[in-house]
Amino acid sequence: MKKLLIIAAFAGAVSLTASFGSGQIEISSRSTHDERRENQWMQQQRAQQQREEQQRAQLQSEQWEKDRWQRAQWQRDQQQRNRRHEQQQSYEVWVRFHQSDFDNRRRKN
Repeated sequence: MKKLLIIAAFAGAVSLTASFGSGQIEISSRSTHDERRENQWMQQQRAQQQREEQQRAQLQSEQWEKDRWQRAQWQRDQQQRNRRHEQQQSYEVWVRFHQSDFDNRRRKN
């Protein structure tokens, strides 16, 4: 009886280790696949972030160009008003009436 019990315990231990070992291999192969998928996702996220940052930078650059151009136009307008002895306009007032000037200038060129 003792021998039977020892053989059964040994067989149980061997089968337990074998199933645990195969489970471990299976888990590691899954994690490699998951890691690969996660790395691809991370790369896609980084690429998308870079595109968004480039778009933001481009829009900001265009806005700065527009602001510079509008301020230069306003200054020319003020100089002309000054030569004609007309009343000066604040930049904020002037911009409200000339919002589309910059866009129209771009279409002409």
